[in-house]
This record gives sequence, structure tokens and C-alpha cells, in this order.
Amino acid sequence: MAPSRVDIPEPLSAPNPSKTRQSTKQEVHYGDFRDEFFKNGYAVIKGVLSKERAREYQSEALTWLESFNIGFDRHDKGTWKKENLPQSFKGGMYLHFAAAHEKYMWDVRTEPGVIEPFAKLWGTDELVVSFDTVNITLPQSIVGEYDSKPWPHCDQAPERQGLACVQGIVNLSESGPDDGGLVVMKGSAALFDKFFEENPVTGPMPWRTAKHKDFHPFSDKDLDWYREHGCELIKVCAEPGDLILWDSREMHWAQFGDSDLIRTIVYATYTPAAWMSDEDRAAKKELFENHETTTHWPHTNLYTHGKATINVDGEEVPDPLEREEPLTKPEKTEKLLKLAGVIPVDAAHHEYAVTKDSAQNAPAGTVKLVEDGEIVLIPTPSPDPRDPLNLPQWQKWVISTTLGVFAVLSVLMTSGMGPIITTISAYYGGNPRTNDLMTYPTLFMGLGNIIAVPLAEAVGRRPVFLTSALILTVGSIWCAASGSLASHIAGRDVLSLAAGQSEALCPLIIQEIHFIHERSSRLAWFSAIQSIGSAALTIATAYLVQSLGWRWWYGIFAIISGVLFLVSFILVPESLYQRPTDAFDGQVHVQHEGEDLAVIRATRKHRVELDFTRYQPRTIRHSLKVFHGPAKWSVAIECWKHMLQCILFPNILWIVLMNSVVLGIYVIMVTVFGTILTAPPYNYPATALGLVQGGQIVVSLILVPVLGYGGDKLHEYIARRRNGVAEPEFRLIPILLPVAVALISCVIFGHAGSDPYHWSPWAITVGFNGIYFGFIGIVLIGYTYSLDSYGERAGPILVLICAIRGLISFGISFGVTKFVAKVGYKQALDICAIIMGVISAFGFVVFIFGAKIRFLTMKYAVDKKTVEI
Repeated sequence: MAPSRVDIPEPLSAPNPSKTRQSTKQEVHYGDFRDEFFKNGYAVIKGVLSKERAREYQSEALTWLESFNIGFDRHDKGTWKKENLPQSFKGGMYLHFAAAHEKYMWDVRTEPGVIEPFAKLWGTDELVVSFDTVNITLPQSIVGEYDSKPWPHCDQAPERQGLACVQGIVNLSESGPDDGGLVVMKGSAALFDKFFEENPVTGPMPWRTAKHKDFHPFSDKDLDWYREHGCELIKVCAEPGDLILWDSREMHWAQFGDSDLIRTIVYATYTPAAWMSDEDRAAKKELFENHETTTHWPHTNLYTHGKATINVDGEEVPDPLEREEPLTKPEKTEKLLKLAGVIPVDAAHHEYAVTKDSAQNAPAGTVKLVEDGEIVLIPTPSPDPRDPLNLPQWQKWVISTTLGVFAVLSVLMTSGMGPIITTISAYYGGNPRTNDLMTYPTLFMGLGNIIAVPLAEAVGRRPVFLTSALILTVGSIWCAASGSLASHIAGRDVLSLAAGQSEALCPLIIQEIHFIHERSSRLAWFSAIQSIGSAALTIATAYLVQSLGWRWWYGIFAIISGVLFLVSFILVPESLYQRPTDAFDGQVHVQHEGEDLAVIRATRKHRVELDFTRYQPRTIRHSLKVFHGPAKWSVAIECWKHMLQCILFPNILWIVLMNSVVLGIYVIMVTVFGTILTAPPYNYPATALGLVQGGQIVVSLILVPVLGYGGDKLHEYIARRRNGVAEPEFRLIPILLPVAVALISCVIFGHAGSDPYHWSPWAITVGFNGIYFGFIGIVLIGYTYSLDSYGERAGPILVLICAIRGLISFGISFGVTKFVAKVGYKQALDICAIIMGVISAFGFVVFIFGAKIRFLTMKYAVDKKTVEI
């Protein structure tokens, strides 16, 4: 019986968070009861209660039945008569007398073993339960036959689509082949739509009252149809303590037994709390307060069975046995009130308040990445359609690619002048300040990070990114039209402020729209797009300037940058989203008045259902908005404060030093490789230098599968071997490869530079591109380790890494020539290799003591935000 609130036969749809996985076609192997459920339409879960516990509940149910004091005594079969029992439906369903709200009924409903299978089915712990009743059916062998025949039916209207309700029976007594119990048409749920397509409901439907909208009876002819399609009738057998689940689309009915056992069961059905509308929640609360019994549907169709009446002289009058409240009232715990729908527990209702320290015993960054064989989504996405983590994958790829193109232009306009610097120097008559065109952009990129990321924390990522894209365009036009070297330098400094966002802001946006299990691969793709694009355009630069002149080099890329600004305005939405602290641990604790009510966890297969009731949908208009809410300038100040704190974290300091030293070595090589290759004995033409940098394309193609996807897979593999627990230090294992490549490249490059007549030019080319692999590999792993360790400090940490390595690079660029001239290539690069080797060795300390460091620094890296409803 499942009456519906819908009064007209229109298509109904339940807001089902698991519809994609919970079709009646078994598309996924779960390795548990769900396989049987989706295949057959029903399942028996053994031992959700112990047999002893089930017997205790049955005893309480019989005590309740005896409490009417009209003659029934469980110990005296002579009293087992219909006239000694209060009225019931179909021989034992007690729809009145506040039966649904007796203490023992709520004790059964709140049993963890009863709830867990429903939580697995729906993919959420946020559930509401039906105010269904108890069934105590005395055996026909003693009380005589009941005036009820088999009534095959389903409890879901043909118009209601998909899996919308899963009914449950908690078995408190034996239910063998000869005992009373549930009969199902095995496999009929899968044929639900097909049956009604071939047998549409037409004509009068007297059973389709407002109260029974979801009830549909079947005829003998209908049973034959299902049998012809491979279904069969099954008497479901179960033991005390077992839970029987069945799809509401499955044909079923209750069968009376031939044994002398008292059938005792509790009907309990759970559905996601997020499905309940405000109207239904208010109705359910009223029903709860009035101790009313309803039907199998927990979240909708909330119709009461009303008060019991009897017929006296042809007139319906109140049954004198009716009760206004339970004989034994339950304790109204928060768990009970949550299941009752009285407290609006909603994973989507994220209002953040610093009310409780949500830090766990585990240090920041230690997470449960794998649960029951499934990847847990971290950070936990909210049910808000506007949450950037809920963006479709295709849109995430579009955003990442757009950011990658911005990074290509940024790197090209700031660092891609190498092949044409001699041409520009000649234009300015060999003015030594021409070198400032190459050196100062590094400084201003670092300054751009220090300014822009805190600003992005205050006003949002989107306005800062769009402004940067616009400044990059304006700065390029400025350089193209500059009338003097000083103006040219100033224009490059301005565009470099914007270009700096390719280093921190772009990776920040990418990590905000992706989960940690895919973070390394997505950042690797971003880096690859940046490297491949900038390398290819660097090769083209020499030919472009040779044909059109250096001003049109700026002009062409100013046009491209302008187009990118327009594309970004359309395709790059806001990614800043406020999350509770424990979302970064992979489970959100929903609280009410400071107490935990529920824990929300999402997995790759079982996503959180989007809630379009409490939240607004993501629309084009919303995505195109530049500003989302007022600026929070105090957050910008907090960002600078967090930078000062994070640089004192030993593990973050090590990451910053690793980034800085490898970039410093790369700056040395990028400064001198052209001098080495254009001089005897190699005598490379200037146009060939761009081709040498083209090796970065190959390096990037290696980076993505080896350190990108490989890093994510290794992270997951180790977590699975450690009971699903992942530590950020797992991310550091692959760093051995880029470190080794970088050290070897230093040695080879130095020896070849010092003794070119005994070394092939390939030594310079391979060494140069090898150090680039070391650089981008160390950057990638440093980013993922830092972001995994301190998710709430992503912005400040990215700024630290980028700004400090930029400042060091700027300082090195002024002394490279003198340093190399003084000690020679071999000694200079050997010194670099030694410094890098020493700093790299501290990585073993970070790997071993990383968890301890994260635990000690956690109080400075955790905001303690919670979800309060």
C-alpha cells in the first residue's frame, strides 16, 4: 500500500541520487546484496539483528498487543481468537492505535544494521523512514481463515519513473516455506515499464484514490504475462533478524501460512532525506507529532490511515480502543528526529559556522580515499548544482584547456623572447638594458601572484582571472606600440603581472574543480598544454619575427589574447566555493545545535544528489556573472597571514626550496644553452634554438602518463593496500624520477658545455630538456603534495611556491653570466647538482616525518568550518 500525493496521472519522478547506478539492469558488480536486488527485484540481508535481539522485539510487540486487555494472551492459544484482538488490516497490519510510534518500533528503525543496507542502496546516510506499522498475524490454523485472498500488486504508480522506493521488512519471527510471509514475482521490477507499455491502464480505476495513487493491482492475466516473460512466484524465506528488501515496482503480496507460528514483522522503508520537499517535511512533522501511521513511502505520499472506527447501528463511531499516543513513548534522540524528518537534515544545506573543532585525530591531509572498494570523492561535493565540483567532466576539461591556453600565452610573452632577443637588442642599438626585457618579467610574475591570489580570495577567481587576461592583452598592445626601450620594459612588466596567474591562480582553479584522486593527472595535462603550446610557439617565434618584425609578434599574440579573454568570459565560471573543513577529509558532518546529526560521504559511483529545492540551478546567467557576492577584504589579509605561517611549515619550506633550486638551474641552462650551441664547434643558426626547446613537447608527453596518471594510480594503489587510507607523502615517491633526471642532466650539460669538442650537441639538447623535465616534474609533485596536505591553504601555498621561486630566479638571472664565466660550465653545474642533491635528501625526512609535521602544523592550516543546520 503506497498512496500518493499526486492526484492526476502525470509522469512522476523521484529525485533519485542513484538513478544512474540503480537501474534494474545490473550494470555494476557490487559483491553484496545489491547484485541480487537489482537482478531479481528483491534481496534478503541476513542477520541485520541478532536472533536474540529479534526475539526481544517480537516479545515487545506481543506485549503491546496484550496491552489492549481484550482477551489475548500469547501463552494461551485458547485466547488466540479474532475477537480478542484490536482491528487490523489483512489479518495483522495495525494501522491505528499509534502503533507506528511505539518505542520498540523506533528502536527497530534506528538499528544501525537495519539502516545500513538502505544507505548502501541510495548512496547516502541522510535518510528518512516511513511511519509504517507492525504486522502481527496469528496463524490461520488456530484462529481460522482470514477473509483475505492473495492480492498481487505493486506499490508504485506506472507514471512514476525509475527506482523511487525500496520497501523493507525486518523479520522478527521465522518465515519458512510453510509460514506466513512475503510472496514476490521474481524479476518483475525490471519489466515494470515494459508491462505498462504493453498493458496501458485505461478505463475506470476505482483503486486510484488520492490515498492510493501508487497502488496498482494485478489480475490473473497479468500474472500470466509476467510468467511468459520469465518471471516466477517466490515465497521469500527469512529468519529472525533478517531484512527483506524489495523494489516497489516488484509484484508482491502477503501470504498466510499453514504453520502455528505468529508472524511478526516491522515494515521499515527509508529514502534519501534530500528528496523531501518543504511541504512534505511539514506534513511529516505534523504526522509525527500526532503519532499517526502512514504508508510505505517515507518522503512523499504522506497520508495518514486516520483514527480507528467501528460500525454501531450502521454508523461509524470512534473505536474505543483507539489511542492518541503510544503506550510506551520513544526517546526523541536526534537520530530519531532526523529519521522522522522533524530535523531537516540536508547534506545540501551548507551554512558554515565556526562552531566546533572538526579536526580529527588524523593529521590534516590523511584521508580515507577508498571505502568498500570505491574511490571516495575528496573534497566532498555538496548537493548544490552551483558547486564547481559538480560540473560535468566535459566542462572541467574545457576550463582546464582554456586555462592551459592562457598559460601558453603567459609563458610565451614573458619567457619566449630568447630566440629573438638578439634582433631586439640590435633594434635598440645594443643597449645593455635590453636584457631587462628578459629578466624583470620573472620578478613581476612573482609579484603578480602575491597580489592576485589574495585578491582572488576576496572577490573570487573569475574576476581576477578575466582581469589578468585583459591586462595580458593590453600589455601586449603596449609593447607592440612602445616608442622607447623604457616603455617596452614597462609594458612587459605590466603584462607579466597578469601572466603570473598562470603559475598560481590557474592551478588553484583546476584543483578546485577536481577531486584529489584525479588531481595529479589534471595538473599534468595543464602543464603539458602549457609546455607543448609555448614550445611550439617559441619555435615559430623566430620565423614570425623574421617575416613580420618583433612588433607584430606582440600584435598577433595580443589578438589571440583578446580572443582568449572573450572565450574565458563565456567558458570559465567562478570556482571559489565555501566548504566545511571536514569536506577535505572526505566526509561532511552535518550538525544541529553543535551535535552531529549525519555524516555525508560521496564516492565515484555514488554521487551526492543535486538538490534543486534548496538551491538554485546553475544557469548561463549565473555562470556569466563576474562577481558573486560582496568582496571579503579581510580574507585577502588572512591570505597574506597564512603565507607567513605556511612558509614556516618544514614540509612546505622544503617544497619551496626544491622548486626554487630546480628553477634556478633551469634559468642557468636557458641563459647559456644558446651561447654554447651557436658557438664552434656546433655553430647552430639562431633559428635552430627554438627547435632545441621543442624537446619540451616530448618531455610533456612523458610527464602526463608517467607522473600525472602514474602519480594518481600509485597514490590509489598504496591507499588500497593500507585499508583505504591515503597519506600525502605517497605523492612524494615519484619525485625520485625527476630529481634523478635533473641531477644527471646537470652533470651532462656541464661537461658538454666545458668540453664541446668531445661531446655531441645532443648532450646539450638532452641535458637542457632533462632539466626541464625535472623542473615541471618537481613542480607537479610539489603542487599535489602541498594541496593534498593542506587543502584549505591551497592559495597561500601556491603563491609561496611561485613567488619565492620567481624571486630566486630573478636574482640568479643577474649573476649567471659572471658565475659561469668565473668557474666554467662544468664546475657551475656540478655545484648546482650538489646543492640540489643536498636539498633533495631532506625529502626523506619529509617522507618519514610528514604526518607528524602535518599534525603539529594543523592548527594553523585548518579553519574548523562545519555544516550547521
